[in-house]
Amino acid sequence: QYINNLMRGLQIAFRNLFTQMIIILIWLVFAAFIPGIDVATPVVVFLIGFYFYGFYFMDYVSERLGYSLEESVNFIRKNAAFAFTIGGIFSLLFLIPYAGVIIAPITASISATIGVDKVVGLRNTIRGRVEDDKKMTDDPRQSSTGFQSKS
Repeated sequence: QYINNLMRGLQIAFRNLFTQMIIILIWLVFAAFIPGIDVATPVVVFLIGFYFYGFYFMDYVSERLGYSLEESVNFIRKNAAFAFTIGGIFSLLFLIPYAGVIIAPITASISATIGVDKVVGLRNTIRGRVEDDKKMTDDPRQSSTGFQSKS
């Protein structure tokens, strides 16, 4: 399982790195031919990063839900505005000296989990897994997911 997770992580990282670099390259070519627009390049590159930071946080949650790489990519594309928002929150909080390094990842992770919950009903997915586990175990009060049922 570790190797599968590692390979999935590498695939998504290289895929997003390549995509982000292509988008930035397109912007740079565009900015080279239109006078005066090149001053916005740092801001545009920062904004492009918003989506990809958010993408990683949402992918983490969708991976935990068992989505394949393609399912995760399609899910995040359908919710691109949310990914952009999560990435924006992460990036802006990360700018806070010292505390941003701690606050930003925690806030983005929690926000992504809550947001995905609103979209796919994460609670129902977890409840479904707990119910399935209770059927499979000898002791119905225990589940392999680590959640204790109130039987």
